Amino acid sequence: APLLTQPTACASEIARVHGCLDRRKGALRLAEACGVRVYQQCLGLHPNGYTALVMARHGLFVVNVNDMYIGASLMMYGEWSEEELRVMQLNLEANSSIVDVG
Repeated sequence: APLLTQPTACASEIARVHGCLDRRKGALRLAEACGVRVYQQCLGLHPNGYTALVMARHGLFVVNVNDMYIGASLMMYGEWSEEELRVMQLNLEANSSIVDVG
């Protein structure tokens, strides 16, 4: 997955595509109808790519660029769910690794 160095430069594309996807759930050829290719080009992704690396507040993350919630938050703000992370940190030692699945 490529490292996104300036994902916020694509903020308007992200908002446009995510709004379109949200309004047109279940439509055929949804990615084409919502201009996902333009969004992928803005991010510098391969036309069939959907993951990217993002350097966020707490390290490097692999994100699904089509994720309207976690992926978008990590790309735009460099963080996601900071309150939950603070609770987890109460039980972690320095230099711990976390895998959040599901």
